[in-house]
Order: sequence, then C-alpha cells, then structure tokens
Amino acid sequence: MGAYAAVAAVVLFAAVVQGVSGFGFSLVAVPLLALSAGPKDAVVLASVLAVLSTAGLAVRFRAQVDRPPARRLLAGACAGLPLGAYVLVVVPARALLLAIGAVVLVSTVVLARRPARPVAAGRGGRAADVGSGVVCGLLTTSVGTNGPPVVLRLQAHGLAAGPFRATASAVFVVCNLAAVVIFAAAGRVDGGLLLQAAVAVPALVVGLWAGDRVHRRLPAERFRALVLGLMVLTAVAAVAAALR
Repeated sequence: MGAYAAVAAVVLFAAVVQGVSGFGFSLVAVPLLALSAGPKDAVVLASVLAVLSTAGLAVRFRAQVDRPPARRLLAGACAGLPLGAYVLVVVPARALLLAIGAVVLVSTVVLARRPARPVAAGRGGRAADVGSGVVCGLLTTSVGTNGPPVVLRLQAHGLAAGPFRATASAVFVVCNLAAVVIFAAAGRVDGGLLLQAAVAVPALVVGLWAGDRVHRRLPAERFRALVLGLMVLTAVAAVAAALR
C-alpha cells in the first residue's frame, strides 16, 4: 500500500499544478514517479493519468482554445509521437531524464530573460508551432515530459492565462491519448499499471479541483512567474531522478 500512497501523493501535487496552469502534470509527475516506479514505467503511468488530468480542462474550457496554434502543434506532434516511442525503447531512461532536465532549465532561462512577445502570424510563426509540436510528440512518448515546447510557443503567442490553460490542455489531451494507444499496442500497459492509475484517480480529482480554485484567484501578473517557477521545479526533479 505504501507504493500506492506514494503514487497518489505525487498525482495530487501534479494535478494541482495542472489545474492552476493548464500544463505541468507530466512534468511534475514523471520525475517523481520514476523514483518509485522506474523511469520507463513512470512515463507510461503518467501518460494514462495525464489523459484524465487534461481531458476535463480541455472539454470544460474548449471555447477558450486558440485553435490555429493548437492545430499546428498537433500536426507536428503526429510526426514526433512514433519517434519518441522508438527512443523510449533504445535509449536509457536516465539519460533521457537528464537531458530533459537540462532542456527545461535552458528554456526557463530564455523565458526569464526575454519577456514573451506575440509571434508574427506569418510563415515563421507557423513553422515554429509545427516544429514545437514535433518536439512535444517526441517527448510525450520518450520521457513523458512534453510541456516545455508547448509552453514556450503559447507564451510566445502572448496568450492570457485562460486561453493559455485551455489551449495547452487541448494539445496535451490529444498527445497523451495518442501516447496511451501507442503504449498499449506495444504491450506496455498492463493490469498492475492500470490498478495504480485507478487508485490515484481520487487524488487526481481533488488536485484538479484545488488547482482550479487557485487559478481563479491568481493575479494575471503572477501567472508568468508561476510558469517559470514550475519549469525550474520540474527540471530539478528530472535531474535528481536521472542521477539517483
């Protein structure tokens, strides 16, 4: 029961983060789950739970989704998802976690030093959206921490907190659902993993509810700082999991 309690605690924390910002569930959950379940099982478990954590937000706030960038991000993700599944098989998970920790830290520094500005509506902005989607798909099925490329692009689009949360949730729910299908086809989703996910569902629901309450009271000027802080936190967790 201790292992189930640990999973539930991680899911509760990650769900609060997801409810507040619209992203971060996998970024927080994967490194922490890896400490007890192992890195590769953590990726699969987090993907299953991430479908549930993002679906409610995506459906509830679908009217706020900024559809053009969401479509471009998902178009790119279609190419990245199978590549990430291959990487999960051939590359040691610890090396992948260490790499994503470094990428997240670098991304955070870039965001912190350069305030987000709306991107141009031309070809360059569209290509960057698609390219970020490819990276998102790759990370979804390799290390499960697919937040940074999507966060960076939506920050660059200058979205307010509400549309940011809705658009990120829409992108992540589709990517995570596709990842679960890929993992199931590869035989990586078994009864034990589904039982862990089922036990954690109450913690997931409570965390999302609490995060939504915090989101409603979060001043707009603090939202960007929250995003940067979450990215630092998850980067440190990823590095710690890789080096343990």
